[in-house]
Amino acid sequence: MKKIVALLLVVLLAVSILAGCTPVTVRGGGWIPVYNSEPEAVPKTVQTKTIAVPDGKATFGFTINSYNVVYENDVPVSWDVKGNLVYNDHVKKVRIKGVITDANHDGIQGNIYGTYSNKKMEGYFHAWVIDNGEPGAEDVFGIELSDGLDITYSNVGLLGGGNVQLFPSKK
Repeated sequence: MKKIVALLLVVLLAVSILAGCTPVTVRGGGWIPVYNSEPEAVPKTVQTKTIAVPDGKATFGFTINSYNVVYENDVPVSWDVKGNLVYNDHVKKVRIKGVITDANHDGIQGNIYGTYSNKKMEGYFHAWVIDNGEPGAEDVFGIELSDGLDITYSNVGLLGGGNVQLFPSKK
């Protein structure tokens, strides 16, 4: 499972670097599974197939809007964003409130950057989302928390419930 998650992270980062990203209007919320240990360590056999059983869930919500968009030849070249993100891993007790400082998307995938704090820690986050259409059954949410040097927490998964929506920016 970790190999799949790592591969997904590499693909997401490569696509975001190569894709022509645009200003954002993005919103979403829902939950993704949380594994307290290696998923292979807690298998459950169902109809002769072995599946990983999550230990619980992490809930999230965010909203982002672009403003002060500067265009050159009808192509956005710079913009400011405002928004917030909340994330709560109910298994590992990681709860943050974040202020979004930058974001972009290519119409399907988005990257969200910002700062976070809670009672015990503060730092930076990078969240990524994939909007695979309505009603959100195949959407993806992932998040990494960092102290500025090292990644201190990460989780990614298909939404178990909820929706991610990316909207084209308006000129």
